[in-house]
Amino acid sequence: MNIIRLGSPAIPVKITESGTCLAKLEHVWQAARRYARRNGYKVVETYGVMGVAPF
Repeated sequence: MNIIRLGSPAIPVKITESGTCLAKLEHVWQAARRYARRNGYKVVETYGVMGVAPF
């Protein structure tokens, strides 16, 4: 498997032999929180980020 950084903010993503992308949910949430803070969205820590995605 190859590991690349994908998105903005970037997260580590594994590319399997079949072309599937795998990422840890924790990394996705961290990137979503960073994206939300940079773009003025409200971050509710107990529920995560609503209505925004890091990609």
